[in-house]
Amino acid sequence: MRGIPTITIDFDPKSVKEYVKLQYNIVVVDVLRATSTIIVILAQGAEEIIPCAEIEEAKNYNKNENAILVGERYGEIIPGFNFTNSPSDLSNENLTGKLLAITTSTGTRVISESLGAKNILIGSTLNAKAVASKMNSIKGEWVIIGAGTRGDFRPEDKVGCAIIANYYCKITNSIMDSSTKDAINAFTKIVRKHIQTSLSSQELIAIGRKDDVDFVINRFNKYHIVPIVGTKKREGSERLSISL
Repeated sequence: MRGIPTITIDFDPKSVKEYVKLQYNIVVVDVLRATSTIIVILAQGAEEIIPCAEIEEAKNYNKNENAILVGERYGEIIPGFNFTNSPSDLSNENLTGKLLAITTSTGTRVISESLGAKNILIGSTLNAKAVASKMNSIKGEWVIIGAGTRGDFRPEDKVGCAIIANYYCKITNSIMDSSTKDAINAFTKIVRKHIQTSLSSQELIAIGRKDDVDFVINRFNKYHIVPIVGTKKREGSERLSISL
């Protein structure tokens, strides 16, 4: 079995630190909306994104480095921020060469907790094929983590994880456990319905953000980029950094 790639889907974001200890490669998926927004920001030309677990952390990057602020809590824009966590809105912005700091209810926390993994990629329905190809080029053991929403597992993340895993399995002879197989079988079919009927979608529609739901449904594999999470040193300190 040596050298044969393995793939696991895990819908419990609390598992992240355990996979880091085991030195897995990690793909973080938060379809509605953090990872979708990150993909769009970089596609619009941004140089770097700083994922922040806390609001004040993001504000400090705005104060010290003039970072554009992107974020939400409970789906709504954070007061004083430039943008909410919206792939639709940000797809209309020219962000060439810009630095952005992003903080969200769940997705950016999962990204932060992934620090220490061998490799960390950002995935969504928007770039699933590209992520699977990147995973194949890196090799090794992979886990695809669905971020969920404030601790709840959500169907849109199950769809995102399953589609990426399915593409990966088609280009490799990977080993997977039964729960990963079950997820692929269940969530690569009627994917639009899974997303449209998700509680996340209903919550976003209720606050006037149907455009974000439509965005992730109607742009499967539109983006051929794979954001990579790493670290960057500045003035003696090290921070999380997402770039291409």
